Amino acid sequence: MTNHFAPTPARLPVGSRFDGMPLISVTALAGVPGFVRHAYGEGLLRRATSAAMLDIEAIETQDCFIPHVTMTSFTDAVARLAGEEYFGLRLAPHLSIASYGCWGDYALAAPTLGAAIERVTATMHFHSRGDRAGLEVEGGRARFTYLSAARGREGYPHVACGAAGVMLSLCRSFLGPDWRPQRIEIDLPRPLRPAIFEETFDCPVVFYAPKVALCFDAERLKAASAPRRAPAL
Repeated sequence: MTNHFAPTPARLPVGSRFDGMPLISVTALAGVPGFVRHAYGEGLLRRATSAAMLDIEAIETQDCFIPHVTMTSFTDAVARLAGEEYFGLRLAPHLSIASYGCWGDYALAAPTLGAAIERVTATMHFHSRGDRAGLEVEGGRARFTYLSAARGREGYPHVACGAAGVMLSLCRSFLGPDWRPQRIEIDLPRPLRPAIFEETFDCPVVFYAPKVALCFDAERLKAASAPRRAPAL
């Protein structure tokens, strides 16, 4: 049986068992089932979907929310079934905020990168219940941050890597596809193969951070939007 959730908490009944449950727009997984099918096959996708107890592909373009635990269960199942320890890293370069429906469109329609990040931070509640984004500027350096309500769950490492990929896609929409930050901070333990993170993101990566963050020259916040490209997924 497939269950999905209303786009706003107001549609949930008073006293619902979903009150206070961290939720995220299903658009956060838009295109991911297709990626899994192409990379690992239809059979593995079906088994991962069964583990998540939700046919994500059937609703990935709809205006609905799913529990964070559904997302982490799905990514964890894909990684486990595929034997792909770094599934989130493999996926990250293919993720784009342009796939995030009208919320993503609103962010990308901002006149500058700084304004786009401010839109993301101010309207995160339209995309997720429990997540927080922020922008810190100090000493000429900007930190675009993201703290997920899924942190600590099995499968979260893949979500964290994917979040960094989406944040990069937002910045590159204004700074060009070859732009890279001064460093990425990620709220994960240092892995046995840290170099694979730096190879994927093409910049230094700092582990054990309090949240996911992109660090870059604050002057870049003034950059106007680059020509739009089609979403990678």
